Amino acid sequence: MTELKPCPFCGKEVKIEETQPDINLVECLRNSHIEYYIECPCGAGMIDEEKEDLVERWNTRTSRKHTGGMSSGLDDIQGSPIFEGDIMSCRGDKNDLAIAEFGNFRVIDVNTCNVVDEVIGWHYKPIQTDKLSEMEPFCLEMPLTEFYIETCRFEVIGNIWDNTELIVEDDQ
Repeated sequence: MTELKPCPFCGKEVKIEETQPDINLVECLRNSHIEYYIECPCGAGMIDEEKEDLVERWNTRTSRKHTGGMSSGLDDIQGSPIFEGDIMSCRGDKNDLAIAEFGNFRVIDVNTCNVVDEVIGWHYKPIQTDKLSEMEPFCLEMPLTEFYIETCRFEVIGNIWDNTELIVEDDQ
């Protein structure tokens, strides 16, 4: 097995932990699985069902100054890991931008734009760069999933700490 590199953010040694999720009624209906995770005291971390995949993804990360580096466990269309606070362009358009976030967000019915639920999880928040991006449904936060990454052709172009010029909104 490939050797696990130290944390790219703080340089501390990390190790892989193995956990089997609590089995409940829903889990009994599916195949139980073991997950592997890496968690550093600095807050950086990553999880995967496959140990080798986890090591490979962890070892290819790069440090981004000013961030705690919470990983979404997802990659952009170029194969670069997506971290909380990353700024992503949609379809290569520098005026169609979104921020990767973890936390509370509202689930919206795309047909009615009504709120149907509020959940905690990975999502993307559009950056308002023009009048169109201020209108529904373009301004709505959406789940950050492989489907949306592929559909929107998301590519990481910076982050909110190092590239503040990308998130400054015009006062018009």
